[in-house]
Amino acid sequence: MANKKSAVNVESASNDAFGELEQLRLIVFGQAKAELETKIELLQEKLSADISDMSKQFSNNMNDLHQNMDTQFKAISAAIADVDSSREADKAALDDADSLLSSQLEMAENAGKDDADQIHKRIDEEVSKLETTVDTSMQNILEQLERVTNDLTSSKTDRKTLAQLLATMANNLDADN
Repeated sequence: MANKKSAVNVESASNDAFGELEQLRLIVFGQAKAELETKIELLQEKLSADISDMSKQFSNNMNDLHQNMDTQFKAISAAIADVDSSREADKAALDDADSLLSSQLEMAENAGKDDADQIHKRIDEEVSKLETTVDTSMQNILEQLERVTNDLTSSKTDRKTLAQLLATMANNLDADN
């Protein structure tokens, strides 16, 4: 038990010494400690207020940023839609022009074919007429040659007269062609 009393006494003495030391500290540094604690509390309050203000400002800036991004996105989307509709209109116009050109080309081909057929028909008719004319002229020349030959044979014309008649006939043939 004595040990317990001495341990309690030591403890109580040490507590007393500690309490006295604390009192001395409080006397010497009490005012400074109180001022430091007050300054720390003020700094904490100011820091909390500044952080709160910065947080609000950051939130406001983020909201503004989101609004600006949404506005820009809508503007870009509208511009893209305008470009798409313009491209579609241009494509439709090109398709219409292509269809029109195709039909015009087909019409031109048909008209060209009809014209070629008509020209071919006219050429065939002209060739046929020329053949008929040449055949008729040849028949006439042969008949005339035969008449002249018969006349010469029956009239016993001399060679000089025959040469003149053949020359005249040749001139007539050249004139007919």
